[in-house]
Amino acid sequence: MLDKHITALRGRLGGGELCLFCGAGTSLAANVPTWQGLLQRLLFRMFQGRAASAGRSRVDHYLSEAFGRLFAPSPLIVARYLKNALGDGLNQHVLDAIYSNNPTGSPLLSAIGDLCDSGSSRPRLRAVLTYNFDDLIETELEGKGIGHLSIDGPGQKPTGDDLPIYHPHGFLPRGCVDPSKKRIVLAEDEYHSQFMTPFDWSNVVQVSLLTQHTCLLVGLSLTDPNMRRLLDFAHRLNSGGSSSAGSQQHYIVLKRHRIDEISKDLRPRLADNLLQEFIDEVHDVQERDAKSLGLSVLWVDEYEELTSVLEAIRGP
Repeated sequence: MLDKHITALRGRLGGGELCLFCGAGTSLAANVPTWQGLLQRLLFRMFQGRAASAGRSRVDHYLSEAFGRLFAPSPLIVARYLKNALGDGLNQHVLDAIYSNNPTGSPLLSAIGDLCDSGSSRPRLRAVLTYNFDDLIETELEGKGIGHLSIDGPGQKPTGDDLPIYHPHGFLPRGCVDPSKKRIVLAEDEYHSQFMTPFDWSNVVQVSLLTQHTCLLVGLSLTDPNMRRLLDFAHRLNSGGSSSAGSQQHYIVLKRHRIDEISKDLRPRLADNLLQEFIDEVHDVQERDAKSLGLSVLWVDEYEELTSVLEAIRGP
């Protein structure tokens, strides 16, 4: 099945009709914090900013971890707490956290850059859409000499041969002069705004790509409620109004679950054969869910296989 999907995607790339949607997983290999890691660092900044906190760094680390365990109803609500607490300084703290480990690149980012390269008359991606705030894809393209334009708001349009890099959740590049003036979608209220504003530029761009081209989703977990809404809407348009009719136009790469990864969280531990049956059922549920959103699943055993998948789509 994987080879069948790769052949189809290679054909769409050759026809200039393939778009790449990138999530946090594409930046993780370059040492950018995970979503939870980012919130943890911001919580530390929140506690560190208290007047009584001077010289209590270890205590603040402990308090930020305890807050995440005990008083975190959901990441989006925690982000709203942080926005209220950090105020205009939030974006600067986010920027500092993203680049704190000086992320540079990774084999996966290199493979993404190769898909964007149209050198020697090779086909390239139609567009890249990333939900990440960082500039890692842009840095990769600059290193390869590939013309591109970062778009993070209305009124910006790709010109000439520049490849559009859309940032629907916002863009905080290294060296950003005034992060506070940048709009980022991090907290619950920003997600509500996107959800309730159907003609927000970011929604329009996503629906346009999902209804006019074939999209490959990598590094995404399908838990963003607004993204699921847009996928569902686009699928109904693509299939003539039905949520189940029509062939799958889009694809997502998902990692298979493993017994050793989930057994540690089960008490008591089940026998391996029962665990495998459970995992198989979970995979089936996930695949049916993806299909209902217009997505075919490319399963991989490890996240590192994402690089090989992209290389196979590009071809020799």
